[in-house]
Amino acid sequence: MSTSVRYSQNTTSGNPVYVVPRTANHLDYTKARLAKKSKRDGKTYRLEIIQPPWNTGVSASAGTHDKSSVLDVRITGMGWWAAQKFLRQCGWAAWYRYPPTFSEHIHMVSLGYSAPVGEWVPGQVADYLAKPPRNGLSSHALDPSWHPDNIRATYFDNDAYVASLKEADDLQLNDDIYPSDSEKVTVGQLFRRMDNFMRNQNQAAARTREQLKNLNAAVDSIPDPMTRSQMKAMIEQLDVAVQLVVAPEEVPA
Repeated sequence: MSTSVRYSQNTTSGNPVYVVPRTANHLDYTKARLAKKSKRDGKTYRLEIIQPPWNTGVSASAGTHDKSSVLDVRITGMGWWAAQKFLRQCGWAAWYRYPPTFSEHIHMVSLGYSAPVGEWVPGQVADYLAKPPRNGLSSHALDPSWHPDNIRATYFDNDAYVASLKEADDLQLNDDIYPSDSEKVTVGQLFRRMDNFMRNQNQAAARTREQLKNLNAAVDSIPDPMTRSQMKAMIEQLDVAVQLVVAPEEVPA
């Protein structure tokens, strides 16, 4: 467990969650996709962790949580079978477990894991990848529920995810504020740059609001019906008003 990190979320019972960095990234990636789905569906979904990795002594888990990359979860606001499908789409070998054998939860393994896992986890993944797929239990019964057509294509690409985070961080280093690699600035200078940048942004926003008011006024003033000369004048007025909103620095004063 020495390579694990404390995750930003506790279990539903309030216990800390420790995961290897790859699993932390896979969880964050999954939650980001879930947030996008929430927005699309107009609903509130939340991934909750019931049992984390590195959790021993739960007889029903048969040692699968003894090491990394394995969690029991639920997604509030989403049905169990729909949640299982969503997690499979996100690169987890996921199974909905339910009574009378289990309390309700989704058991899932991060596909493509590289850290040590519990003794039975490789067999569970083999069940998930089998043709036809199986249930990840000692019975190895057939699992007829939905699986991705190309499971390998769903594997979480940790390197690509980390690179995307770095790119996002780089994009936030605004050239108007931060120094170049060859430039040195004091903390005071940096804060003054930030203050000037925010003042300029606020002024630009105020100008845009005024320009939008002018655009609305130009639209409201359109005569109906209109002559050819009136239409030509109206188009010219609208063209200037639109340019002032879209690219004000390109419109001559």
